[in-house]
Amino acid sequence: MTLRLISRLFATSLSLVLGSSVSAATITRTIHFNASDFYDIGGAGPAPIDPVHGRVTVTFDPAAGPVSDVTSGITLNGINLSVGSPLAFTTQFDAVSGAYDAVFLGGSQNGATSTGAGTADFVLGLLELSTAAPRIAELFYTVTGKAPDTYFARKVQGRVRPGEPCPVPEPATWTMMILGLSLLGAAARSRRSQAAAV
Repeated sequence: MTLRLISRLFATSLSLVLGSSVSAATITRTIHFNASDFYDIGGAGPAPIDPVHGRVTVTFDPAAGPVSDVTSGITLNGINLSVGSPLAFTTQFDAVSGAYDAVFLGGSQNGATSTGAGTADFVLGLLELSTAAPRIAELFYTVTGKAPDTYFARKVQGRVRPGEPCPVPEPATWTMMILGLSLLGAAARSRRSQAAAV
């Protein structure tokens, strides 16, 4: 009976481990950025806010393929610009890293890769975000009531840090833990029944 129970538990655990669809490639990055020396592509005058600085955290899976205007998995931790809509991100293929880790962050009202004239919005472009040396590529913004002005940064710098690791174990980890505890329980039960028989 104990051997049959153990083999059933093993078969169930193995099917859960092999059938698990959670991706281990999901990464979290916190981006601290500072952009300055803005220019208006329309030539209308100086940028109303210069420099622009902020911090944002994004969680994504570069192996999952492209995603567009996703509003979950992104947190704006602070920025000195007004943003008129929830934050979103879009991933695109990056030929250097070979993954979908060219990430664009911005307000969701105009899409994460663009701004709308006269709206409070921004776009932050990041490259190779899943690699050991990610880069901040660009930042541009628009301001409410300043149509059609779009302000581009000539200097963008910052740092990208790994985010906090996910505290929830993957299904495979749970499965192995349950299997181990079940085997310990079965062994204890077997010893108890053998001791009682003697």
